[in-house]
Amino acid sequence: MNSPYFNIGDEEIDIEFKYIKKVVQQQQANGQIFHKEKIRASSDKNNMDEILEIKNGIDLIDKELEIMKQVKNLDDANLKENQLEKKNENLAENIVVDNDEDKKEKDIITNITNINDDNNNKTNVNSIKNNKETNIITNNSSNKNNNGNSLLAKLGKRIKPIKKLKPCMIAIIADGQIINTLGVAAFETWVQEIRNFCDFRFFIGNVPVSAEIKAKFGDSLVILDEADLYPPINKVFALWKYLYDHFGANYKWFLKIDGDAFLNPRVFKSLVQNYIAKLPVKNPYYVGNSVSGRKAERSILGLNVPYCMGLGYLVNRKLLSDMGPELDNCLDTKASNHSDTEIGRCVFKVSGARCIKARSSFRQLYNAIDENGVVQDRKLNANNQMTLAIPYYPDVSIFDSAIIHSVKQPEEFYRLHTQLKYNLRPVLSVPPSKLI
Repeated sequence: MNSPYFNIGDEEIDIEFKYIKKVVQQQQANGQIFHKEKIRASSDKNNMDEILEIKNGIDLIDKELEIMKQVKNLDDANLKENQLEKKNENLAENIVVDNDEDKKEKDIITNITNINDDNNNKTNVNSIKNNKETNIITNNSSNKNNNGNSLLAKLGKRIKPIKKLKPCMIAIIADGQIINTLGVAAFETWVQEIRNFCDFRFFIGNVPVSAEIKAKFGDSLVILDEADLYPPINKVFALWKYLYDHFGANYKWFLKIDGDAFLNPRVFKSLVQNYIAKLPVKNPYYVGNSVSGRKAERSILGLNVPYCMGLGYLVNRKLLSDMGPELDNCLDTKASNHSDTEIGRCVFKVSGARCIKARSSFRQLYNAIDENGVVQDRKLNANNQMTLAIPYYPDVSIFDSAIIHSVKQPEEFYRLHTQLKYNLRPVLSVPPSKLI
């Protein structure tokens, strides 16, 4: 087709079509152009040539208009086809996007549901749909959690749950003989009263132990790989090494007590709760019956600061952590065979701490009044150990002491236990019969 209107836009075609139509209408209104149906009905032969010319003109215009209509219809059809194709493409894309979004949404909801099932929580699914950004974050966090790379997983690795430390571990040092006598008496008296507050272990050297004793003490009996000798310096250092290796991270305080010492559960518990527990945990502490030793022996023993008497003393977790790795070195550089002075030297060497006198007395008995009212002074046995019978009617100071040393007879353990447990304080230390 050679129409001049083929290469112009749809809007121009429409304008030109309206213009030609308007021209023809004006010509018809002016009588210049007649409709072809009227021309056929005309019988005026004189004007035939003019009529034919007009007819040809009208036919030409009609043909041009018809062509223009066809072009416009074709362009409209092409336009509609293009629009339809584009719409179909968009629809297809939307379907894909919608499918992806639906899949993501379903995955997110599934993940959230799984998390909620684990945590026994209910999640509002409608809010998840309305906030896809939150869902995506949640979904990503869930995936990262599975890989161990999420922030929560990292925090979980760094932040460990706080471990609750037990108040104290009591270490009772004995030997193969004492464990069968005083050890049994201690186990059946004060140990039973304190075991709900502190854990305990009995320590002896490498000696044979009867099946009966093993059955009675169970896991609370520790046999050290050291000779069962006196003075027990090697056993004491091995005891502290054992506590450091096995219990150093589990307890706040550690009490070493002699097997011939009696612990007053009521007073000791009060000491720990009302005084010991209030000391700063970051500082090393060494608490007991503070002494300086004889003046003449201080330079020989290498004593520079007060140490705690060996009958019983407390070491906190911080001090044990400092002292534990150095115990072997301290023992190798000992100045004497006295375990209490050497522990004091080691404590000072590794931490600078010195013995602090306990507010509740760790009492060493130097004299007593027997059942006949006679004052008894201390005596030393063949091993240079003090021997002194506990008074049958103990004075008031014993009831207020956390540790009493020394108690040499099993029956004294049972009697003293009954008196302290039921607070059977005497009015006077002298038996009533002697006042008559």
